[in-house]
Amino acid sequence: MLPRDFARLSTGQLYLYAWRASGLWRTLNHALVMAARELQGCEASPTAGIVDNQSVKTTESGAPPGYSTPGQKVKGRKPHTVPG
Repeated sequence: MLPRDFARLSTGQLYLYAWRASGLWRTLNHALVMAARELQGCEASPTAGIVDNQSVKTTESGAPPGYSTPGQKVKGRKPHTVPG
């Protein structure tokens, strides 16, 4: 339960949907990412990204496992990441 001085759920939801539709969340996220990169001493906008992946051994639960690529011998899933 939220405290009584919080807005009703429907009011908060209304703002969330409006901000999402207007692109405000995307704009805020972009501004925060650029500020964080500048604090790290990087350029505000990245010039390139490298897509990397690795096979991760899995248990029996979840999606059916299989060989992640033809040349590898590790059975499992292959999560894809973009290092920063």
